[in-house]
Amino acid sequence: MEYLGFIGAVIALIIIVKLLKWPLKKLFKLLLNVVIGGALLFVFNYFGGAWFGFTLPINWITCIVVGLLGIPGFIGVLIFYLFF
Repeated sequence: MEYLGFIGAVIALIIIVKLLKWPLKKLFKLLLNVVIGGALLFVFNYFGGAWFGFTLPINWITCIVVGLLGIPGFIGVLIFYLFF
């Protein structure tokens, strides 16, 4: 069991090193897309809760999916939460 923590730390370190290799412009664009995805989810929850009777959770995973994939990602998250 102690090895799982070590493996997780090594994987996290590898991810951090890979992210630091990216140019800052790409990192800021990724962050901006995630923020826009979260804003889109917030707007949908504001209007969707009143009109459709359900809301989508706003968390890191949904924000990243919607931010990276755009409208198709939003539709995918919407369908996922409608059926599951």
